[in-house]
Amino acid sequence: MDIDLLASLVIFIVAISIVVIFFSNYLSQLPLWRSLGQLRDVAMEVKNKLFSSKGITTEIYRVQVLVEEDAGLERINEPVEVEIVTDEACSNKSLNNSIRIQDENWVEIPFLLEDFQTCSGNYISSAKVLFNVNLSPYERKIFQIFYHNNEVAPPSYNVSINTSSWIPSNGDSWTESLTDWSSVATLSLSTERKVGNYSLNVTGNFASGKIDLVYNPSITIDGVKNDWYLRSWIFVNNKSDLRVWVEISDGNENISYEITDIESNQWYLFEKEISNEWQGWQSFNASKGIDYIKIYAINLTSGLTRTLKVDGLRFEKKPLKVTVFPEERVEIISREKLEEYRNKTAEEIIGILGKGYKIRIEIKKP
Repeated sequence: MDIDLLASLVIFIVAISIVVIFFSNYLSQLPLWRSLGQLRDVAMEVKNKLFSSKGITTEIYRVQVLVEEDAGLERINEPVEVEIVTDEACSNKSLNNSIRIQDENWVEIPFLLEDFQTCSGNYISSAKVLFNVNLSPYERKIFQIFYHNNEVAPPSYNVSINTSSWIPSNGDSWTESLTDWSSVATLSLSTERKVGNYSLNVTGNFASGKIDLVYNPSITIDGVKNDWYLRSWIFVNNKSDLRVWVEISDGNENISYEITDIESNQWYLFEKEISNEWQGWQSFNASKGIDYIKIYAINLTSGLTRTLKVDGLRFEKKPLKVTVFPEERVEIISREKLEEYRNKTAEEIIGILGKGYKIRIEIKKP
């Protein structure tokens, strides 16, 4: 079986390949809800009769992702970042080479796979998937991420993530080097990261009252507006007795935002609009240019030692709304079964069903 041909194999539970099965006169006289119920029952009966267990495998998994544009903006090749859990129990059901993405028309979407957690060998438990999308203002699209544990050749994509709506726009962040960064404690780069190749790492003692990471370039950061968002991954090894803040300055006014729901020893995604929800806001104007960005933790108790990390820092337009749905196990038809029914006549299929259905069968291959 060629498991890699998901575009042509997914059936019924994903999108029923038998497009029309109907009792035209009878069903038209039933209430809508009864008609739909009858259609579902008939579809499952047809599936069970046409496709034996020998022709169906159930080792394919799917995560659906709903992407919504709710800012009234035209999005051209805008990047989407999705974190999925493929095998939390590490039962070896998800190979990294098996992941594929398809859009609503079953067209395969190129992607990048980053920050995946390994179970054993090439089996993974979770991963971050990045791909570009095109959306008109207020448009919604559903994408499907498939994976399984069958050995297949890895995909060969020539894809780059379009970051033209980000500042910086180099595909990651300012946190790939120590340039323009400072701290009250010793600052270093760490290969333990949430995105990119490195995170910034600082460990400090609260005898000084604060540990911080400050991005303060020699020139202001231009191109940002008040309705943009500041986005960053932030990590503290121990949140107890800490208050964690993010602060930005337009050169004249400093505004700050306290992160109250960050947890110990976990990466936290900070993504907040530059608006009057920030403390200290009076006449803040990001269009003047951002002077500096500061991430810091404070505590009144001296003697505590804590580690603070930052990764993926950037400004961006309002992000797309992304909803990740729970994993589903889906049924597929083997290629052998598809070819078998492709060569049968309608009369032969009706004979197998054993009832006088009016049917039309479509087996589409992208």
